[in-house]
Formats: sequence, C-alpha cells, structure tokens
Amino acid sequence: MEKEQALKVDQSSRMSQVGYTHPYHSDHHPLNFSGVKTSELFLDWMGPEQVSPHYENFLVSRKYAISFLSTLAALSFAVGTYDLHWMLKSTYLPIITWVTCLYMVMEGRKSWFKPLLVRFYRRVAANECYNIESYYHENMQH
Repeated sequence: MEKEQALKVDQSSRMSQVGYTHPYHSDHHPLNFSGVKTSELFLDWMGPEQVSPHYENFLVSRKYAISFLSTLAALSFAVGTYDLHWMLKSTYLPIITWVTCLYMVMEGRKSWFKPLLVRFYRRVAANECYNIESYYHENMQH
C-alpha cells in the first residue's frame, strides 16, 4: 500500500516538474548579454525625452530656421550699409554657406530627408529577436 502511494506521488511530481530557472533571471533582466537589451535598459534608465515638441513654443521648436532667416536678413541689410560694406561683403557667402550647412545638420535632417527613427528601429529589432527566441522550437519543428 505504501509503495502504491509512493509511486503515485512520484508520478505526480514528475508531471509537475519544471526546468531549472536561475533566481536572478527575469524577462526584464536576463542573464545573457545582448546589445538590444542593453540599449533598452539604457533608454529605460534615461527615461522619456526631456523636451516634447508638442509643448514647445514656435520660437524654441524652430530656433534654427528662425536664426537662419534672421541671419540672412541681417546680413542682407548690413551689406547695403557703407560702413561695414568691406567686411560683410567678404563674409556674406561663407556665412550663408555655413549657416545653411548647420541648418541642414541640426534642423533639416528631422523633416526633409527622413525622420530619425532609430529608437523605433531598435524596438522593431528587439521585437523580432524576442519572437525568434520565443518561437524557436516551433520554427525548428516546422
């Protein structure tokens, strides 16, 4: 009788056995290193972006465009004056060139060529890696 009970207990414990999991392993903090997880943890540590464009006034959100146009207007006005003519005439084209280049680097890249979606692409890559890890056995079976 005792052997039958021991056999039942032994069989039921086999059915409910689970593989070993490390005590410090979790989905949010895995033991294995990964670049995607490291960047996700870094972004979690940094928190949300400090300045939201939805709550900025026009001057702050378009400061580079406004400074570019104001520089162009100031230089155009100053070239017409006779006192600064000799100096501004020689700096007119270089300043226009450099301000245009800096505008393209700082402001124009956000909207003209392509938006900066690095965080979005990292999240998509992390999701793809997560799906590969989650459905690895199913994929091998297929």
